[in-house]
Amino acid sequence: MSSENSIKEVIFERIPRDAKIVSIEMEGPTIAVYVENPEFLVGGQQILAEVAKQLRKRIIVRPAASIRVSKEEAENVIKKTIPQKAGLEAVVFNDVFGEVLISVRNPDAVEELGEKIINEILVKTGWKPVVIKIPPLSTTTIPQVMYVFNQSAEERFKILREVGERIFRRPLFKTENITLTFLGGAEQVGRSSILVSTDESNVLMDFGINPAANIFSDAFPRIDRIPISVENIDAVIISHAHLDHMGGLPLLFKYGYRGPVYMTEPTVYLMFLLLNDLYDVLQKNGVIPFFELKDLRTILQHTIPVKFGVVIDIAPDIKLTFRNAGHILGSAIIHLHIGEGLHNIVFTGDLKYDRSILLEHASTMFPRVETLITECTYGGQNDIMPPREEVENRLISLVNSTLEKNGNVLIPTLAVGRAQEIMLILDNAIRNKKIPEVPIYVDGMISEVTAIHACFSNYLSKELRSLMNNGFNPFKSEYVIPVKNSVSKEEIAESRRNIILSPSGMLEGGPVLEYFKMIAQQEESIVIFVNYQIEGTLGNRVLNGLRELTFQNSNGKVEALTIKSTIEKVDGFSGHSDRNQLLNYIRRVYTKKGPLFLVHGEAKKIQNMKKILSKMYGDSVYSPRLLETYRAL
Repeated sequence: MSSENSIKEVIFERIPRDAKIVSIEMEGPTIAVYVENPEFLVGGQQILAEVAKQLRKRIIVRPAASIRVSKEEAENVIKKTIPQKAGLEAVVFNDVFGEVLISVRNPDAVEELGEKIINEILVKTGWKPVVIKIPPLSTTTIPQVMYVFNQSAEERFKILREVGERIFRRPLFKTENITLTFLGGAEQVGRSSILVSTDESNVLMDFGINPAANIFSDAFPRIDRIPISVENIDAVIISHAHLDHMGGLPLLFKYGYRGPVYMTEPTVYLMFLLLNDLYDVLQKNGVIPFFELKDLRTILQHTIPVKFGVVIDIAPDIKLTFRNAGHILGSAIIHLHIGEGLHNIVFTGDLKYDRSILLEHASTMFPRVETLITECTYGGQNDIMPPREEVENRLISLVNSTLEKNGNVLIPTLAVGRAQEIMLILDNAIRNKKIPEVPIYVDGMISEVTAIHACFSNYLSKELRSLMNNGFNPFKSEYVIPVKNSVSKEEIAESRRNIILSPSGMLEGGPVLEYFKMIAQQEESIVIFVNYQIEGTLGNRVLNGLRELTFQNSNGKVEALTIKSTIEKVDGFSGHSDRNQLLNYIRRVYTKKGPLFLVHGEAKKIQNMKKILSKMYGDSVYSPRLLETYRAL
């Protein structure tokens, strides 16, 4: 719990004078040491590592502005130094942080030369090189986010300084008490949010929305009922980029929050994309959005990306580490280490304790766990998923039987994760002659999300990483056709023998509704649900037998619709753990040294899980209700 002044004293004492330290800045959770000696930038890593270990802080070294050559000279050095086969595309300078962003098409060509090439640029130019991979698929989201980060560098620096001052402030109180307040996601799936409070700090884990809510107070976490002002929240941590875990962020900023938001790198880009899409969907449905698009820029300015396994300080008495959750790209299990070895909280977010074609299974690597908070989406007695091979064969069988009848296959799907997995399975089935060669149309933001997957291959499964490292991109396929303006939805629906993937997966808005209105009336066609359907959503009601429904058309008139197509659900593609996987995960991680909380599930499923777990762990198992507060310590 070192204060800023004591941290600086240790750094000045331990780092040699010939490093020529100009300044030490608390940049959010990172301590940045600016030096004038370029040789120390290259050779001082061991010393920095020892200082970081002593302080138990994250420390980086940056070049001081005084040793940076002109941008023109630096760009010439970079062009001569970067190998031609790397495919240099762009060079962008960040004056505030002394970095130069080098965009290349083949970063492996740079990595082959190791640190040598990076160090050469650093010493010759005084600018710290950051090599960025050009997305292998067309994307607008990644350039947009990077543009905001670069254009608001000065603003981000000020924000990081303010965050750093709060993190490395001298603690006013000794941390002896820890409480958890459940602001959402209690006995329900949706609006996940938990407030962690210590004597010194307040941290929010997730801030989602409930897409099935009919009234405002049921749609968002009950931030209006917490005993502190929003300005006094030290940090917000987002587990992953699904709206039920981060969709309420704009509202939080509307309430006045201006602190840091921590998430993994892929989550940053997926969050930005999904919140933009949410804004569009609300407008198209005639609902006034609860935020403005300019609010997303503010959120990005306060966002701090964190890699898996990196330990950072987020408050004077709290450290954060992200571990892979196996749910979607970049999804993280949140590990909070509180006090000096006092207490450890693990919040699973949404997790998959089983490998998939896309991702590795959820991590169990935690040095200590006292309090465990776990999701129970599939915690019901009958929530046992069949073997993956059986699941894939059933999907392929349904597709084939529909195509034989000259019908269309509509798969409403979550744009993030599920869509990419289904795409890969169908594409592989066509290549192996298990399905006829038919077009797989992808609509909405699925193509954009897929491009983000391709850009962050290091977060994917070992098999996919291996394929991509060997030059094969599994996300590029001649059978997958993004729906552009040149092809109308009506043409696709009327032409038959097509497979269509479209969000949203619960029929709650998005382009899938336009397909559904047409395809649901085709007796030969099929609608296949492949993801969880939250209670109250249209998808849930259709699965439960709703066959007569009404829609409001573009002219504002109400139209009746009778569902004539086949309706099916294929379980087993879920990004969540089933009941057995959940129980296995809890057995592996939970140490019985603190409370076990069950959240993010329907009330009946949570109570069923509680009944089983209470036999194993006694009174340590809790099923919190909305707005209840519990002591973790």
